[in-house]
Amino acid sequence: IARVPSPKCSMEALINLFCNIGLESNKASETAKNKKLSKNLDEVIHEAGCESGCDRVIGIMLYALASTCPANSAKHRAYIARRIVKKDIKSDEQLQAAYKYVNHIPEGAEIDDVKFNEATGVGVTVSEDVIRAAVEQSIEEHRERLITERY
Repeated sequence: IARVPSPKCSMEALINLFCNIGLESNKASETAKNKKLSKNLDEVIHEAGCESGCDRVIGIMLYALASTCPANSAKHRAYIARRIVKKDIKSDEQLQAAYKYVNHIPEGAEIDDVKFNEATGVGVTVSEDVIRAAVEQSIEEHRERLITERY
C-alpha cells in the first residue's frame, strides 16, 4: 500500500527524515526538492520501518531502492526494503538481482524466501583467500599469453 505523505510533510521534515537515514544534508536537500524521488524515498523509509533512522549503509541502499526500483518491481518494493534493513541486500548487484527475481514472480504468487536468497546471493560470502586463489589461478592459466602480449 502506497503511503500518501501528509500535507504537513514539509521540506524541512523530508530533509530531516533523509538525514536520519544517513544522507548528507546537501544530498537530503537535493532529494527533497525532487518530487518523484522524495515521494519514493519517503515511502521506502516508511515501508522499511526506518522513520527514526538507520545505519548509513542501510540508508544508502534504501536510497538506491527508491531511485532505481523499476515500475514492474514496485509492488514488491516493501519486501525488498525490509530485506535491506535485515542486511540481506547489501550491494547494488544484489538489488539488481532482487528486481530481476521479483519481476519473474507470477501475478498473485508469494515471494519464496529461499529462492529469493539464492537469486540475490543472500548469505554468500567470499573470503579474500578464495578471491586471491581465483586470481592466481587465472593468471597462471593465461601466463604465457600475458607475457607474450604484455597485457
